[in-house]
Amino acid sequence: ELSDAVKQERKDQAIRIVNKFMPNEQESAYSLPSHLQTICKDLWVILTYSLYDKGVNLEEIVDYQTASRQIEKVHQKEQCQQWILISIDLILSRIQQEEKENIRHKQTVDYVIEYIDSHYHENLTLNQMAEKVFLSRNYLSQIFKKVTGLSFNQYLNNVRMEKAKYLILEGHYLIYEIAEKVGYKNTPYFSSMFKKYTGVNPTDLLKQ
Repeated sequence: ELSDAVKQERKDQAIRIVNKFMPNEQESAYSLPSHLQTICKDLWVILTYSLYDKGVNLEEIVDYQTASRQIEKVHQKEQCQQWILISIDLILSRIQQEEKENIRHKQTVDYVIEYIDSHYHENLTLNQMAEKVFLSRNYLSQIFKKVTGLSFNQYLNNVRMEKAKYLILEGHYLIYEIAEKVGYKNTPYFSSMFKKYTGVNPTDLLKQ
């Protein structure tokens, strides 16, 4: 029940389950600190697997060594109960924080993607985009890769290559003109990138 409550992020329900469980346990279970600590450790295992199913790594929130040191200080039932409730509160707060961050990340990456789609022919760099969205270069690189599965340069190159394929198949422009239209001033470099992306030279695409 506690596992389901945590996975569904129902804090109030989780608290009720803990508060109901502790008094109903036989007093003999609280006769030794080792028994209380075992309960805390069992709970840690339950939460670890619950969050794993949800795609959350508990070790990234609180590492096991820190949790173990906290558990070793548990000698009374009230301490055990308090540790469980504090752990649940910490975990759910972190999950909610990450979900909000993920939404902000997606919004930022969506803006970058829209900008690339409209300005792919320009000299775009990760540094320029980082300045536009008020993030560091490294942080934008991380969240862009997390959301799209591609680096900024990989995504930009893919967009340019797809645009180039379309223009080549239209047959209205020469290769050097297409290279310039998709953001490459160096035609040989464009051709090498195109072949790497499609497996054929730009001039050979129409022959297929």
